[in-house]
Formats: sequence, structure tokens, C-alpha cells
Amino acid sequence: MLDVDIHYRPVRFLPWERHKKIMLPTKWDELTEKQFIFVPDLQRGILSESKILQVFLYVNRGFVKKMDFSQKDYILSHLTFLKKPEPFEYFKIKELSILKAPKPQLEDV
Repeated sequence: MLDVDIHYRPVRFLPWERHKKIMLPTKWDELTEKQFIFVPDLQRGILSESKILQVFLYVNRGFVKKMDFSQKDYILSHLTFLKKPEPFEYFKIKELSILKAPKPQLEDV
């Protein structure tokens, strides 16, 4: 995980800044279930840049609008690992609706 400290101005015409510290995944095993579900849409190019940042940083759309171009570019450059699929040795999504993934080593199948 990569620590990202984002500085932004809550009100554009006031000269004071705030910052928010966020953990950004840098490897496949660091993705949460919610982020993992969005990866196929990201790989197909369906998601907008704004939506990608919302999902992977756990922020709202208003916060993404306050970020400047260099911050967005820096964060998106660290998500390039998502373009190259990597095999897993376990099921990342444990439950989906009424379906449940098998335990490690395919126990209870």
C-alpha cells in the first residue's frame, strides 16, 4: 500500500488548504472486494477517470473535482498494475449475494 497525501482547497477563493491521507493499493492482493469488482470495467475502458478515483480512493465525486491534474495523474500512474491480470491462489470475493466461495485449498466444495 502506498500512502498518498492529497492537498486541496475546500473553497477555491480562500487561500487555505486541507489535506487527506489515503492508502492506495499497489498490488493485486491489496485490493478490496469492492475495488476488485470494478477492475473488469476499468480494463475494458468503461469507467471514467473520476469514477476510478472515487472507487480506489474511497472519496466522493466532489473531492475528485477539487484535485488538480498532477495529483490525478500521479494516482492513476500507480494503478497501471490493474491492466495486467495476475493469477490468484485464493478467491478474492468471499460472498456474492447467496453464493459463497470455497475455503482455501478448495475445502467444502
